Amino acid sequence: MSTELFSAKKSRLLASIVGVMVASTVLTAAMPAYLPFSQGDTIAGPILLFPITWVVLFLFSLVTTSITRVWTVLGGITLSHAAIIYFALNSMGAQ
Repeated sequence: MSTELFSAKKSRLLASIVGVMVASTVLTAAMPAYLPFSQGDTIAGPILLFPITWVVLFLFSLVTTSITRVWTVLGGITLSHAAIIYFALNSMGAQ
């Protein structure tokens, strides 16, 4: 029986530093597309919410016991919000 609390320490550290930063940045960039901000808040709102999203994802990546779940959630957030950004930019170009 192992006495270590978490396995894959290097992968967890990579997820906590790089993965969370990438996911938080992409999530923040996509927020104006789906949150009901007024014209002035489309920039200020996501910037103010960035630290909250970063802390939540950072703590999630450290607390969750399964490193596979951490990478799956971070990858899902990043890919889904990248798709939101892509479709939002395409819809703006069509107008």
